[in-house]
Amino acid sequence: MLQGIGITKHFGGLAALSGVSFQVAPGEIVGLIGPNGAGKTTLFNIVSGLIRPTVGDVRMGEMKITRLAPYRISRLGIGRTFQTPRLFPHLTALQNVLMGAFFRQRGEASLRTREGAGGEAMRALEFVRLGDRAGFPAALLPPGGRKLLELAMVLATRPRVLLLDELMAGLNPGELQLAMRLIRRVRDERGAAVFWVEHVMEAIMGVADRVVVLHHGEKIAEGSPRIVAEDPRVLDAYLGERAA
Repeated sequence: MLQGIGITKHFGGLAALSGVSFQVAPGEIVGLIGPNGAGKTTLFNIVSGLIRPTVGDVRMGEMKITRLAPYRISRLGIGRTFQTPRLFPHLTALQNVLMGAFFRQRGEASLRTREGAGGEAMRALEFVRLGDRAGFPAALLPPGGRKLLELAMVLATRPRVLLLDELMAGLNPGELQLAMRLIRRVRDERGAAVFWVEHVMEAIMGVADRVVVLHHGEKIAEGSPRIVAEDPRVLDAYLGERAA
């Protein structure tokens, strides 16, 4: 469904990514991990159209999307969250999610009415357990609630591929378990594939079907969570030395 082919990105003389390739199949949850500065968010920025690669291509199915504007990529079915939620703080939670509902792909007349978009927005809020906060200004939600609100905004666009950038960061233990369940439900109930940057290894190892590991802008490992966790190259990247 989503594929990156030989993606390289230079910022001046710095190679943030070097020949990175990946695939995300329909219905798959793929974790993207690596130490800080490994290039994970840069890769997401390229996939979502915020920046362009120096070399390489991104494809959605058979379509090359490398040079498309972010709004066009979103309308093709790629939704994305950010490390720091990007919300409209003075609007209510429901109004924020309405933005996503109104932005949805063209051609569905039911969502061109306020009633249709409102129903879609409420379903997304209830999905992330924020239905009872619909009238709250986004700025008054706690940090975990703001992350879930941004997820609801993206879900209201009904993505076919969901890019999650450190959804778990800053969540308390209860929110962490909720977020893990939500990721599975996004795949199982909404039919979206998930490509997921995360530093919380408990979550990645417990939810992802497959894991891709970046280090210094290069892909150093890929496979099931168990295989990746035992890979000496991954241990080197995270621990600085190979376990004896």
